Amino acid sequence: MRCFALLAIWLGLSVTALAESEKAYVQAWATAHQGRANVRLPDGTRCAVVTSTHAVEFAFGRKWQEAVGRALYEASQLNKHPGIVLIMEDSGDAVYRQRLDTTITVFNLPIDVWEVGAGAEKDAGAEK
Repeated sequence: MRCFALLAIWLGLSVTALAESEKAYVQAWATAHQGRANVRLPDGTRCAVVTSTHAVEFAFGRKWQEAVGRALYEASQLNKHPGIVLIMEDSGDAVYRQRLDTTITVFNLPIDVWEVGAGAEKDAGAEK
């Protein structure tokens, strides 16, 4: 029972740390791209960052699939281009970028992608 309680505490702290980490990336990226962070949409949902041209969703590499749907939906609600900022924690996250790029290409999705984090490519600041 004690092990379960310790595991639950550790998982709670890990989730909180990830959320805080994502929040820091959102704030920094929004500032760098003249965007507004955490924008409430007409239906009550939120978009991570809205710029003059894009509705941008953020996701850690392993959650790339969720970001695709959210980015497309949020962009449709705001009449903007969809974008995803993929948070790359290390070089092993490159597989997630490859999967995201493959999905975008195969289905001809109009999603622009940026990378941030320790595993981001040096020239990843450009739109796809």
